[in-house]
Formats: sequence, structure tokens, C-alpha cells
Amino acid sequence: MKAVVNKDGGLWFELRIPADGSQSNIINGLALSNVPQGAQISVDLDNQAEMVDLDVVLQ
Repeated sequence: MKAVVNKDGGLWFELRIPADGSQSNIINGLALSNVPQGAQISVDLDNQAEMVDLDVVLQ
């Protein structure tokens, strides 16, 4: 599974979960506190699994 996170319409970062895994990679140094008020954040998911429960959590 790949999650592409966009900020204000442009690519911000990508997270990937391998087919045999349950957690994505970690991006060190990424701080959501740097997001200015009013920024638009969207997540596009590309899930190759037939069926899976998925939660997207931004902390």
C-alpha cells in the first residue's frame, strides 16, 4: 500500500506499507507542527490488497 500525502496540492511525502507488513516506513524530521494554519492536506491511497482494514492517523 502506498499513501501519497499532499499539502496545498503538491506532493509532501509518501509512506509505503509492504505486502507482508503492518506499518509504514518512518520519515525522520517530518513535523506536522510546521504546517501553516489553513493548509490543505489530502491523502491518496494506492492499495493493491484485495481487502484490508486501513486507518490513516496523523499525529
